[in-house]
Amino acid sequence: AKASLYKGSNDYKDAIKMYAEAYKVDKQPINLFYMGSVYEANLKNYKMALSYFQLFLKKIENIEADKTKEGALEGSIKNIAERHIEEIKKEMFFNGDIKK
Repeated sequence: AKASLYKGSNDYKDAIKMYAEAYKVDKQPINLFYMGSVYEANLKNYKMALSYFQLFLKKIENIEADKTKEGALEGSIKNIAERHIEEIKKEMFFNGDIKK
């Protein structure tokens, strides 16, 4: 909840810190997704965003989307994370940060 408040007040670095702290405590992969989102949309740090989205996907790869509500949520967010990764890679390619 604190992370959302920081994000809402444009204090993105503190928002990332709060998501990181939440992840340390509860190990919920969704916090990695949120961190990637803040890095991408708010801080325009595509390298960090890419790493957090990739880590998110790695952490949920064994979750079966249709078994639990949480799994279904993470399953649908998985598709969003994959699209973000593709967009970030394109952005980084056009910025000369990575080769396609």
